[in-house]
Amino acid sequence: NHVDAGTGNWQPNPFYSTFFGRTDSALQPATPIGGYASDGTGSLGFVTKGIFFRKQESLSYTIPVSLKDLFDSLSAIYRLGLSIETIDGIEKVRIEALDDYFPSTVVLDLSSVLRSEDIEKHVIPDMFYKSCEFGYNKFEYREDHIGGLWEFNTKGTWSTVTKAVQNDFKKISKYRADGQGIREILLAPDHLDDNGVSDYDPAESVKGDDDVFLISAVRNGAVFDARTSEGFTSIGGSVYADESFNVLYSPGRMFKAWGANLYAGLIHALNSTLRHQVTEKNSTLTSLLTTESSDVDEDGDVVVNDLTASRWLNEKYIVKAPLTLTQLKAIDAAPNGLVKLGDATYDNDGVEVTPAKYGWILELKTTNKDG
Repeated sequence: NHVDAGTGNWQPNPFYSTFFGRTDSALQPATPIGGYASDGTGSLGFVTKGIFFRKQESLSYTIPVSLKDLFDSLSAIYRLGLSIETIDGIEKVRIEALDDYFPSTVVLDLSSVLRSEDIEKHVIPDMFYKSCEFGYNKFEYREDHIGGLWEFNTKGTWSTVTKAVQNDFKKISKYRADGQGIREILLAPDHLDDNGVSDYDPAESVKGDDDVFLISAVRNGAVFDARTSEGFTSIGGSVYADESFNVLYSPGRMFKAWGANLYAGLIHALNSTLRHQVTEKNSTLTSLLTTESSDVDEDGDVVVNDLTASRWLNEKYIVKAPLTLTQLKAIDAAPNGLVKLGDATYDNDGVEVTPAKYGWILELKTTNKDG
């Protein structure tokens, strides 16, 4: 529950997400009736703190997360959007896949009141990139930790053919997902000193105790297990790869999730290649989900045309047009809806010369006038 800022009253369930909702989520929406009908794409995952892995939560039982850091970290993995919407009569925070915020339904058609010369087109230079980086801010281990170099959930960088800009596309999670860090804390009670004697004191701090970790999970009856090879056809290239945690959260899979954003900036270079530059620690991991037809290769080069096609171009239109109250209400009811600005044009042979112009609203300014 949360406190409504306007009334000061308690309001139930201020969060909604079909992406993260589970059939057994504690916070269920009123509609659809019965709550979430299925487990969402990102629902089988958990947020925890390092000290919990060694079962010392009584020493520090809170998990220090903020909505911004949690959203940014999960969005780095999944490519998400966030909005404030009124659902079931209650204003709620909603998080869904980013593409859900760019629907194909036209909510406003201005093509009859705009001439082609009324439509200004501008390239958005900040959306073109010379490189991209995906991964995690932290992945630190004790000096005597065996296996740290095997870790793949670190940072990976790829370069594009674009040289005229200095922008770098970065999606970096503040929270950790490195399996070696998890193992280090899990095995802390078994740690021996140089003389082979246990030097573990549960009341003493262990490296990573205070760090927030993301965990990919699977259902196991009424409980959940940390995911290793479940859902994968194959996992290879890494030491004990099929026993590794969080393969689903790897930098290469982040790259794949955000590929459409890079595709949009390389629309005129679809046959070019994004070349792998460096991965901190282990870059040999390859993985293939049962739903995929080709491996995700952590140190692989990627042809732009193999990325997910973008739903937009890195351009914006600026127009001035009269809007009726009915049209403004239509926008208010569906602010993410598609707007048609102009019809396609054709030559005398019926061949398209210019395509129809559509777009989603980035900014809307109104000036009230009588009538």
